[in-house]
Amino acid sequence: YVMRREGPDRVRVELHGDLAVPPGGILIRPPLAGTLVAVEVDGRGSDAFDADSALCRTCPAHLRLRSRAVA
Repeated sequence: YVMRREGPDRVRVELHGDLAVPPGGILIRPPLAGTLVAVEVDGRGSDAFDADSALCRTCPAHLRLRSRAVA
């Protein structure tokens, strides 16, 4: 996997390789200061997230995670 910060409130995650996705999916906890407010998986909006983490059920996958900016 690759995780890259794209700004103070955004992270991109790429899952690839021979990863076998477990039945419950892969939980991703990005190192962002604010709570998550939006997640995209392969360019489509996802509602499989909470304030701290996102769930991905496919591999390969490209995710973009955005948090609420912290003042």
